Amino acid sequence: MLNIVQNIFSGSWVEPDWLAAVAMLQGAIIAVLAFALWRQRRNEKTLQRAEDEARQIVASSPVGICVVSNRRFVYVNNTYVKMFGYSSADEIVGRFVEELYTPDERRRQRQYAKDRPAGKPVPEIYDTKGLRKDGSHFDVEARVSLIEYNGQSSSLGFVIDRSVEKRLRRQLENANRLEAIGTLAGGIAHDFNNILTAIIGHAELATFRVGDNEVVREDLRHVRQAGLRAKDLVQQILTFSRSREAKTQLVNVASVVREVMGLVRAALPNSVEIRASLEDDSLINGDPTQIHQLLMNLCANAEHAMRGSGGILEIGLKGHTVTTAFADAYSDFVPGHYLSLIVADNGPGIPEEVIGKIFEPFFTTKEPGVGTGMGLAQVHGIVKSHGGWVRVENIVPHGARFIITLPVVSARPDVDSQKGDLPSGTESILIVDNDEMVAGVTARILTGLGYSVHVCRDSLPALTRVTASPDTFDLVITEAAMPVMTGEQLARTIFSVRPDLPVILCYGFHGDVDEIKVSRQGIRAFMEKPVSKVRLAETVRSVLDESSRVDTSLLTEACQVD
Repeated sequence: MLNIVQNIFSGSWVEPDWLAAVAMLQGAIIAVLAFALWRQRRNEKTLQRAEDEARQIVASSPVGICVVSNRRFVYVNNTYVKMFGYSSADEIVGRFVEELYTPDERRRQRQYAKDRPAGKPVPEIYDTKGLRKDGSHFDVEARVSLIEYNGQSSSLGFVIDRSVEKRLRRQLENANRLEAIGTLAGGIAHDFNNILTAIIGHAELATFRVGDNEVVREDLRHVRQAGLRAKDLVQQILTFSRSREAKTQLVNVASVVREVMGLVRAALPNSVEIRASLEDDSLINGDPTQIHQLLMNLCANAEHAMRGSGGILEIGLKGHTVTTAFADAYSDFVPGHYLSLIVADNGPGIPEEVIGKIFEPFFTTKEPGVGTGMGLAQVHGIVKSHGGWVRVENIVPHGARFIITLPVVSARPDVDSQKGDLPSGTESILIVDNDEMVAGVTARILTGLGYSVHVCRDSLPALTRVTASPDTFDLVITEAAMPVMTGEQLARTIFSVRPDLPVILCYGFHGDVDEIKVSRQGIRAFMEKPVSKVRLAETVRSVLDESSRVDTSLLTEACQVD
């Protein structure tokens, strides 16, 4: 009997033999058969549980999984469904695989689906563009291999959404590019600001020599203004790329608008008309260069929207008051007075599906190579840093309007304090600068203010003069970045010869000097180039007066000791 049972369960007997054995064994076989059925049932449950677990793992996988047979989807997991913007697998199963990819990718997907089962060479891993249900595109990485599914040769696909990764990579590349711009700007800022020092300085000197010729004086004023704007532009690049804190002051936005209009009007094509309505000249507390850049970006954006068709660019300034009731209804506002800067165009407007994204960094609707996607992101950042708000709306029947709202301040600049003669003196000053133009214009300005000025083009000759006659000079003004011996090294050596000799350190780029560190070594003041005539005069006089007070105090203490 044991031999019969073994043959039954080893599979060596066919079905008729098995049935005959059952009949022969009668009751004895029943127990064995019951045990076999119990074991088979247990194995089926184990297998079913394993299948359920595997199905659950596949369904909840963070990777999109699909099975394609004869170019049609026969299975997709939940991740795949959500990735492509659908609500259920039933919306995808049965469709051709190429339907879920962008039009320019469909031919390739269709060809892959044909060639893979036929054994033709097809990439196992490749990048493509997915098409969501709402019509939006996204970056996809696909990994596909052949399997047998329900008895048919099929393709098993693993799909990963790479759109976030690629967007971050693009942002990193742009950040690296901005860092390179910052490094380049820092490298040229020193030399560039030296050039601007000469331009601004000579323009200021010439202004006092032309007499009453208002035409020439106006031209020189524009030269000086352009030089100062160039200086601010360098600082703006450095601020943007190196996250330096911008300097704020009282800004008349109406004046900035007029200046920008003069620049924009010359650059606009004849097909674009510019109109302005400046109803308010309130002041804000901010950075004039950033406001200038903000407005230039908005005007450039408007011009691009009307390119080819022409139109009207409108710039407006309006003042308004936010009441407590309004502020309570809109939490972004606080009660007070505000200034609205409005820039509008009558171009095609902004598509509603992207209007919420236009302030995102690197987002652009312009064709590749035309826009960086940073212009409106900069606008948003500048407005927020000034405590304001920006909103955009489409104009019916066509066009777009940007509204910048900024808090105003009540203080006005003291005009009378800005008038009058510049501080002057008769002290002896040594200028040390290896740039001939900078040294020359600085010497001319100080000489015109009554000082006795001496110039050295190198640190070593300057040190020789101070060492030979320590009491000859009342002040040393030196450039920070010089060959052989830097301005900081020169100052330290001078202090070893004459500790009380005041030194002013000038630099063309903030990275040339650590002000906190150097000030502890005895430097009295710092001036970042280009230096205006007013600032030069005021700084020199302030340092000399402070030095004189220190000397008087020391003399008084010495007398009291005696």
